Amino acid sequence: MESGRRLTLPSGERITEMDLGARLNVYATPVFVYLEPDGTPIAKVPGYKTVKDFIQFDHYVHDGIYKHESLAQFLSGKS
Repeated sequence: MESGRRLTLPSGERITEMDLGARLNVYATPVFVYLEPDGTPIAKVPGYKTVKDFIQFDHYVHDGIYKHESLAQFLSGKS
């Protein structure tokens, strides 16, 4: 989030890590952002997480659950 290192987005646009952080409204680390192939954010998960947490996040994204419910709903089990 403070780096000037350049990245290439799926669109081919070249921006710095700092610019990407600002674009995604990320101002603290760690944060994990799941994106669609076109760069559209799916979920933003701040803070340190466990392996179990990442398995749940993977299920949420990989299985397309994000298309019909929020991450909070999914994690609460009240969907």
